[in-house]
Amino acid sequence: PFDLSPNEVKELKDTIQRFNTTSETKVKMDDPIDSESPSETQDFGRFCQGISGSLDSTSDYFSQTSSRQTYECDEPVMSIIDDGESNSRGGIPTFIDSGLGKDNFKRKQRLRGISECERDPEHQIKIKRKLDKIASRSSSVSAENALKLSGLMPKFEESVLGSIHLDLAEFHESDRYDANMQDTDSAHFHLKGAADCGNQLALVAISSLYLGLPNDILPCLDNMDVSELVPDNIEDHGLDYMVSAAHNGDVNSILFLARAFDCGQNLGNERSQSYEQALDWYQMAIEMGVDKRYLVLARMAEIMLIEDSGCKDPNRAGEIYSEAAKAATEQMCGKLANKYYMLSEEAWDLME
Repeated sequence: PFDLSPNEVKELKDTIQRFNTTSETKVKMDDPIDSESPSETQDFGRFCQGISGSLDSTSDYFSQTSSRQTYECDEPVMSIIDDGESNSRGGIPTFIDSGLGKDNFKRKQRLRGISECERDPEHQIKIKRKLDKIASRSSSVSAENALKLSGLMPKFEESVLGSIHLDLAEFHESDRYDANMQDTDSAHFHLKGAADCGNQLALVAISSLYLGLPNDILPCLDNMDVSELVPDNIEDHGLDYMVSAAHNGDVNSILFLARAFDCGQNLGNERSQSYEQALDWYQMAIEMGVDKRYLVLARMAEIMLIEDSGCKDPNRAGEIYSEAAKAATEQMCGKLANKYYMLSEEAWDLME
């Protein structure tokens, strides 16, 4: 089944209950018409009689019309019986020719055609085999994740279910369902469902929301509004989603993680400072084409010159400084380029 938030389930049950208790079937013209004066009754009788002159003929007229409409759908092929006394004027159909007056038409019964499936049983068998191979995908987030883990569904395939949950989150945030109340719980529920399905926009939004950063999907919410809805530490969950967004190619998430591991801040309770992981994330940012990459390269070289970093390498630091100088020169930053060339020489001097 499709995943709904607790508030949506409660509202749906209340709606069904109200429908069961208040729904009634009303038929028009079932009750007699109450008139205020005898003149109104006479006028209504004249209206019902109409041109035909009687109520019986009026009912006959409608019954014939209804019957004619039914025959037109089922048996459109007709032949005219020429009785020698045609009432048509110049070949133009008249009121009598239409079938409402006299029975001047004898309708031929149309033969039902044979469909392709009935004419070709092999074709019907092929269709049945194709339908048997098509397995309907579950609309549950947990079921879709199970398919990804089992390998039956590509891990980085764009999820339609995730896009649906993302739209529902935006609808709840913009009060599309109830203009008088903003259901933030349901908005967060569907945003989390979209992120669990691997939707990139949802991953970036929910990680930013949990880490106290601004987001574009639910701009009216912050981490304090949803802290009660998240078990354990909210920063740890935010970092988990940010790691997924970074692996999907979001450069801003990659830089955030690199700086977090570099300085040791915004790492929650489960992670700690690690220069090695910081270098890995910085390298990934460069491969993804980060802007002003010479700044990232210079920071990587600085880390490789720290004594207690666990990854000290003066030779590699000098090479990275030289690469940073070339990148700065390409960006018309001559002063920085000269600085990086000088630092690269100092790094190589440490090897002697």
